[in-house]
Amino acid sequence: MLFSFLNYYKENLDDIKYFNNEKTNIDFKLISLKTALNSGNTDFIKLILDELVKTERNFKLNQGESTVELEKVKVESQANHILAQVIEKLNLKK
Repeated sequence: MLFSFLNYYKENLDDIKYFNNEKTNIDFKLISLKTALNSGNTDFIKLILDELVKTERNFKLNQGESTVELEKVKVESQANHILAQVIEKLNLKK
């Protein structure tokens, strides 16, 4: 029970970090766009718009590629499995 609660708590903190990071990215993009528009420099505006259009939110990983998040999930899964085995052995000794 406690283990599940701590896991949900950690996931919640990870979600908060993720959404704060996304908000920061959007804020920087808006600042860049507003700065470009206020400058009146068409080359600068075009450069910023080209960069904004390149943003890909639904990319696919190729075979053998991974992300930091996927690697964290693998390590946590292994750690949870080991912890479950230790708890099971402790319960068998009682």
